[in-house]
Amino acid sequence: MPITVNQKKNGGYIIIRATGTETYSLNELASSGETVQSASISEIMWSVDSSNSWTIKRGGGDAGNNVAVLHGSGYHDYQASGIRLEQDDQLTSNTTITLSGGTGYIAVKLHKVSGE
Repeated sequence: MPITVNQKKNGGYIIIRATGTETYSLNELASSGETVQSASISEIMWSVDSSNSWTIKRGGGDAGNNVAVLHGSGYHDYQASGIRLEQDDQLTSNTTITLSGGTGYIAVKLHKVSGE
């Protein structure tokens, strides 16, 4: 579970790096003493071989909602584009990253809103 955290008062971001399936709750995105109230995907960088794909869901387990299905390799900066992948009610949900098969790498940057 490799995670990088940049914490600022009442917010910051977290970068999740994965080579396989991972699931994160808001509590797992928190640094020591922090309470994360919500998190939104702001950037994604990925690579996956052949006909495989990365799927990102917000919500619990198989019942989660797909917010992205990514093939090949690429980079999206949703924050710079002024768009958000998730619906408002998904910002407090688990984030699940699934590799369909083969080999791949993904980095997902989430912006956090935190309480003190």
